[in-house]
Amino acid sequence: MALRTITYGYEMKDGKITVCASEAEVIEQIYRSYAAGMTFVQIASELTEMSVRYFGDNSQWNKNMVHRIVGNARYIGGDGYPPILDEELYNAAVKRKEEKACAQKDV
Repeated sequence: MALRTITYGYEMKDGKITVCASEAEVIEQIYRSYAAGMTFVQIASELTEMSVRYFGDNSQWNKNMVHRIVGNARYIGGDGYPPILDEELYNAAVKRKEEKACAQKDV
């Protein structure tokens, strides 16, 4: 199975990393859903049910794919990538992710 060579939400055009509009909408949906309280599993199931493509013909999502997306600083312009999200939405999702991680450690 082939792997993506560029972060989901982006594409290469004329040798430059640019925002892929259709994937950027999915990124925003993931962050909004997670910040609103959905789990990674719920988001992955929703994306799979909607047949949202991840790469090539693959539209099968799992919680790990969503987990890697939430908290990736490239989505706010890190590592030379153009921003897709505003920092407020990004920070809300990252804060929730960190809180859940801390809560699981305390169990």
